[in-house]
Order: sequence, then C-alpha cells, then structure tokens
Amino acid sequence: MSGDCHQSFSGDHVKKHGLAILLLKQNVVNPEAALKEMTSLKRYDLNLPKHSATLFSKQTPSHPPSWINLFKPHIGSELDALHSSGTAAILFIREGSSLFAITFGYGRYLLKNDCYEENFGLRVVLNSVDPEKLRSVDAQSLDAVPVHVRSQASVATNISDFGLDIEQDLIYAATGQPKDSSLGGQITGKDALKLSLAIDLNSIPSLLVTLLSQFSAKTYKENFAWIDHLSEVRDNTLIGQLDDALVEKIKMNDFSRSWLSIPDIIEWSDVEGFKYQQPKRGSVKADIDWESYLSFHGVKAPLCIETLKKQDVFCISQSTGQPTHTWAV
Repeated sequence: MSGDCHQSFSGDHVKKHGLAILLLKQNVVNPEAALKEMTSLKRYDLNLPKHSATLFSKQTPSHPPSWINLFKPHIGSELDALHSSGTAAILFIREGSSLFAITFGYGRYLLKNDCYEENFGLRVVLNSVDPEKLRSVDAQSLDAVPVHVRSQASVATNISDFGLDIEQDLIYAATGQPKDSSLGGQITGKDALKLSLAIDLNSIPSLLVTLLSQFSAKTYKENFAWIDHLSEVRDNTLIGQLDDALVEKIKMNDFSRSWLSIPDIIEWSDVEGFKYQQPKRGSVKADIDWESYLSFHGVKAPLCIETLKKQDVFCISQSTGQPTHTWAV
C-alpha cells in the first residue's frame, strides 16, 4: 500500500476504538473450532452489509481485590463491598476464505493457543510502517540464555537506531507509524495487530481487506529483508522431528539447551506468579521451569507434544488475582 493511497473507514463522528485483530489459520473452519469452550459464553449473530459476524462474550465473576487483606486487621470488613471483575469478547468475521477474530478485554484468552497465524500482526506492521518512524521493537536474543528485549525510542526513528544484532536477534513485535493514515497514527504487531481507529462495525470488513493485502505483501523486503535470515521453522516434517527430540530430552530429565520460559515481555511488577493448567487451582509458582512443570504433570497423561500444546501456563496478576497472560506449555 503506498503512502498516497487512502481509504476512509469512517467519519469524524464515529468513536475511536482499540482493536486487536488475529487472522485464524485456514484449518479453523468456524468460530467454534477456535474457542476453548462454549458453555459459559453468550452468542450474538450479527448481520453486516454482505458479511455475517458472530460475537461471543463472557463476564468473569466479581471478587474482592487481594490488597483488601492488607487493611482488614485495622478496619475489619468495611472494604468487603469492593469487587473487581473482568469482561471478555471476541468478534468473528469472515472475509473471503479468511476468518478473523477481533478480541476485546480478556477475549484473547478464550481462544485456543494454536488457532491463529503467528506473526500476522508483525508482518502487517513491517509492510505498512514508514521505516523512518518506528517507535519500539521487541526481540529475543538467541544466546546461551534467551533474553527478551524491548527497545523503545524516545522519538520515531529507523531500525538501525535500536541496536539490534541481525545475526542473533529474532524480532517478534514492532510498533510504528503507518504510511497510510487510514490505519491510524500508530500500529503494533506481533501475532495480533493492534490499532486504534474511529470506526463502526459496518466498516470493519473493508479494514480486514486492507490488512489481508498488507499481510501478503512483500513491501517489507525493501527495508527489513534481513528479517527473513532468522525465522521460526515452518516445515511441518522438521517441526515434528524437533518436537520428538525435545520430548525425549524432557523424559530423560535432560534440560541442557532447553528452557521453559516466558515467551513475552511482561510487567513483572504486577506478577504474583504462575500456575499450570487451572488459573483458580493449585499453588502459585514464582517462576516456571521444566522441574516444576513435570512435578505438576506427574502421571496425569502421557508426556507428548500434544499434551504440551493442550496444557496452559497462566500468569497471575498481583493486583487482581486474575490471569493476565496465557500460554500453551
């Protein structure tokens, strides 16, 4: 998309909304196939011009915030009326043969972990941003111990100012100013694409057409061609061989050159700890590692790659006691 090609998605009177957009994999044939469970969700079928859409929502039960216990010895139960709660929603819209999920609140955690395209948001960002107007880059250094780094510029700048080692660092998220102002003033991409637009529901399908075009574009090769030099393995046969080798190492308690580690940059100041599989059960772990996971796993199920994909790690917020991140083991 060139900088002088603009498509307006809405008028000035439309409220601005923050959107987190995921492209679902081609084998996800309907919304139900992407959701972890259906029993606690409310469903709304929506009719848009030339498109159908489905919204699923969930209200988490209210609960007293954990910090109340700090004051109970001094003022008793007077603060018991204070409660926190959370909401989650996902809007599914199909555009041609592609199915999108747009999440709101905690909606991302209603999705199965392997149902969406990895790096969809990152690829859209690299194809859309002005290369001289990047604001932040998240990278993982592939040294002896993996290190996640977020480099944030005080002013919009080009990639060379972030001090990345293109031979060692794997970029997995980026934020910048798009060349096309119809995508907003700033976009962030990892698996999800995050942007803020004055948009109404009827205009979202047109936005999705633009994002599909940007996802498949090769514009990024003009300024970020080196990103292809280091990338995740995509060949299914090789992935299977590597998965089998990893499982065998874990079964033998051989953890050399292998880590169970947090895959994202998180706000550690609000982290109470981590739980395996059930966010409301079990003890909170200060950190995650293979030893604590195997102690949790026990003999519940055969240790195989399918088990590692189905069982989750939850990051628990210190302030709310609720999960703020969820990852498949």
